[in-house]
Amino acid sequence: MEGKIAKNGTSYWVDLVSNGARIELRRDWGSSFNDGESVYVLTRPEDIEVLPNGELEKNQLAAKIQQTDYLGDHIEYHIQTTGGTFVLSASKKQHYPAGTEVRLNFDPDRLTLRRV
Repeated sequence: MEGKIAKNGTSYWVDLVSNGARIELRRDWGSSFNDGESVYVLTRPEDIEVLPNGELEKNQLAAKIQQTDYLGDHIEYHIQTTGGTFVLSASKKQHYPAGTEVRLNFDPDRLTLRRV
C-alpha cells in the first residue's frame, strides 16, 4: 500500500493514499523518513488480522470479502479494499461468506516501510 509519512512530535504514522486510513507506527521512523515522504507499507499476509465489520479503530481498513475458499484446516479469503486486493488465510473457526464487510487490522510492529 502506498502512503505518506506524517509526524507530530514523537508520534509517527502513515496516511494511506488510496483511502485516507492511518497506520500508526510504533517504531521511531523519524530518523529514516521525512514528514510527507511517500512510502510503501509492506507486511506479510499472516500478519493481517480479519475482524468482523464494525467501527474502524487505529490501524484498520474497511474491506469486503470477495471470495471464500475452505481449505480443510483454514479458510483463504480474497479481500477487496480501496487499496487493492489481499489473499489472506484465517482459522476455519472464523468464517465470513463472500460479500461480507470486514475490517483488516495491521500490527504496526510487523510493518516494513520502503521509499517509493
